Amino acid sequence: MGIRALSRKYVPSSTSSEEYDPETGVCSVDFYFAAKDPFRVAPGNKIPVPWPYASRRASDRAVEIADTLRSDYMKVLSDFGIKPRDTYVRALFADYEQPRDTLVINTHDEDPQSWKEAATVIQGMLDDTIRRQAHGFKISVEIRNDTKMYADVSSTIKHNSLAHQACMQVEQAVFEQVTKSCPGQWRVISYHMRGPPAWETGDQKPTIMVRIAPGAKSFWSFIESQIIAVVESVDSLDIKLHVEILPGFAIPSGSQEVSPSTPLVLRNLPETPVNGSSIGARGAEQAGTLGVWVDFHAAGSVEKQRCFLTCHHVISPGDPANKSFNDQFGIGLYGQQVETPIKIDYPAPSDATATKQLLQKEIALGNDEDGQKAQTINIIDKHVSAGGIGFVIHASGNKDRNKDDRRMDWALVRTHGSSSSQCNKPPAATFSPWQLFNGKLEYKVNTGEVIFKSGSLVKGDWVAQVGRYRVRAGEVNAMEAYIHWDNGLISKEIVIEELERGQSFAEPGDSGAMVINLKKEWVGMLHGRASQENFGFVTPTMELMDDIKAKTGGSISLA
Repeated sequence: MGIRALSRKYVPSSTSSEEYDPETGVCSVDFYFAAKDPFRVAPGNKIPVPWPYASRRASDRAVEIADTLRSDYMKVLSDFGIKPRDTYVRALFADYEQPRDTLVINTHDEDPQSWKEAATVIQGMLDDTIRRQAHGFKISVEIRNDTKMYADVSSTIKHNSLAHQACMQVEQAVFEQVTKSCPGQWRVISYHMRGPPAWETGDQKPTIMVRIAPGAKSFWSFIESQIIAVVESVDSLDIKLHVEILPGFAIPSGSQEVSPSTPLVLRNLPETPVNGSSIGARGAEQAGTLGVWVDFHAAGSVEKQRCFLTCHHVISPGDPANKSFNDQFGIGLYGQQVETPIKIDYPAPSDATATKQLLQKEIALGNDEDGQKAQTINIIDKHVSAGGIGFVIHASGNKDRNKDDRRMDWALVRTHGSSSSQCNKPPAATFSPWQLFNGKLEYKVNTGEVIFKSGSLVKGDWVAQVGRYRVRAGEVNAMEAYIHWDNGLISKEIVIEELERGQSFAEPGDSGAMVINLKKEWVGMLHGRASQENFGFVTPTMELMDDIKAKTGGSISLA
């Protein structure tokens, strides 16, 4: 029979709004994605925060206002025949949006026809109350059935599986069709198994996911039909492939590249930085990760320079006057002199400020019996006074691809002081059974063990990244992703899926993180991720080494 391409049913509104024109069928990609889920409803012409969203505690004011109106909105629900299972207020947000304080009304009713009208009435009640009590404040409303709503998460396409073979056969045709249909709007084309999180049961569906710049408008139902037609035109295996068009984009995993981001408070800070430590350019807000320790051998020199790797986009804000030039042409490449050395601080300035502010308050309250908090502050101040832990000697820029079409985004930071003796250690992490292929793998670190060998990123392999945020475990997807970066560069990237589905392999500030395999070989560096997703993008070790050699004339080896 060949490939059958499927998509979820699109049910557009009958009323016009900023998001949708019923006469032409043109709508925003956000509206298009939301209109496929009848079990998540927002008031009037509004749409819910796109799935998958993040959430955090709502403001006290929002919770208070919702509580005062509880009996009123419960009556509205009763009038519309809606039986609420539970209600709560949370701040919901996508990577590209500010958090929205939202009254979430969860029901297990299965007929959503009256939900939008009920949500609109409740929204009006909230708006009226807020106008009287707290001008400028906003609380959104959402009615959902959390057992029926779309809540799929991604996992890997397995190497040599039927899904992998089919996706490989349609990959080029899909890329050509997407770039033809929406050339300035597409951002990521990736391939995943999609289904419930690991702790739930349900089918896993091979899915082609096309992420579009949020807010972009087009005739998305027609574009989706074109993609489906192209997929089904390929003479291939008998399999169902699903297609999703959704809002999203690729971002470096720097803490200022996504919104919102929260500085970390780093207690018990090590005297000297280690793999995974928070770092950042002096004077910049962006935080990143200290990756792998290496020795740099400059061309024509016998001297070894102790350095560490991180990402170019982490360090480039440290020279704002030359940032555009450095992003385009790199730093210290092809014999160029480094005019303005960028100092690198440990921890990142934003994390250092947050840490000092909180610890100083606690010390002032007499809460530092063992002196550890004062010691942490002293460590931060000492490194600042010393001019940071190092300075950038070479960096790739971020507008160049290698021969494998990977985006090059690396920086070599030469260290000084006590940091110059550091070596690479595998993380002494405890992984859940889910993160070890349901307990089939064993991860154990011996006392004094170091990483002394590099390896390759192999499809289907278990890997871990040692980032500023935390240590995460993932699996190498058999399918790579096409990326259209914000600077116009198009690349093809290796995808690592977090094994604990519903979690993320890359968090804000993880850029530059060392990636290792189960044999504790250094296999790559984390440099980016997809918005609102659980997967990250990794540059393989050998490609980093080759690019450094080509652009600097020197070479690196594990420290």
